[in-house]
Order: sequence, then structure tokens, then C-alpha cells
Amino acid sequence: MTHTTTHTTDPATAATATPPVQSPTPASAMTTHGLEWLGPIAFTRRHAGRGVDRDFGDHWGRLGDQRLTVRHQLGADHGLLYVYDPTWREYAALADDVPLDAVHDATARAAARDPHTPVSQIVAALLTEAGPAQARSAMPEPVPQVEL
Repeated sequence: MTHTTTHTTDPATAATATPPVQSPTPASAMTTHGLEWLGPIAFTRRHAGRGVDRDFGDHWGRLGDQRLTVRHQLGADHGLLYVYDPTWREYAALADDVPLDAVHDATARAAARDPHTPVSQIVAALLTEAGPAQARSAMPEPVPQVEL
């Protein structure tokens, strides 16, 4: 099944949004801006058994409502970085095997600059600082300069 969609949280930029992304996806997923957005059930199925969630704020993005979280095993110092968008009630995995301390530092710096920093900028900073050996991004190269 090929699913074509344009997914934007900002109606003012809808006319200039990136062209629709075509990818073979299940009915429960859509790919937008290089990210695969999943509904709650599909996300839970894909990432079940990965541990507990540590939230790093729910004020990210232009609308100030996206939640950034790391899902990790108890006692582990790294895990899956993902974002939740309440407007669409969808989740997107951003990077795997990300150090918790690096996420804490990156979000603290981002919040000091702008409490509504786009998640894509936080992930780009994390991947630059941590390097590819410590964090494998779910975002394609190059990271598009779009606001999630």
C-alpha cells in the first residue's frame, strides 16, 4: 500500500510545506519530513519491552506542545529518543541508543535559548555532540530543516 500525505502542524505554512512523501507504509503509519509517524498502538507494538520513559519536557516545537522522551531499560544510561505530537496523537522515533546525559544537556541548552526549540534542532545538536557511534538517528541524512 502506498500512502501519500502532507503532515504539518502550522496552517500558515501549509502552502509552502514540503511535497508529499510517498512510501510504502501500513495504514497505521505515515512518513513526513523523513520521519515515520505512528499512532499509539503501532508505536507501542514496535517499541514494546524497551523499558521506562524519561520525559524531557512537553513544550518543544513551534506550538510548544511536543513531548521529547527517552525510553530506556531500568538502570541503562541510554535509550530510544522519540517525540509525541498531541495535535496528531502520533509518535516518531528520532534516534536510538542516545545517552540520557546528552539529552539532558541538549534540552537544557535548548530551553535556555528558546523553550519552543524545534525537536529537529535538538536532535541535530545531539547527533553532532554524541557522534554516530553513540546515537543512530532515525532521521535520514541530511536532516531536513523543517519544524516538527
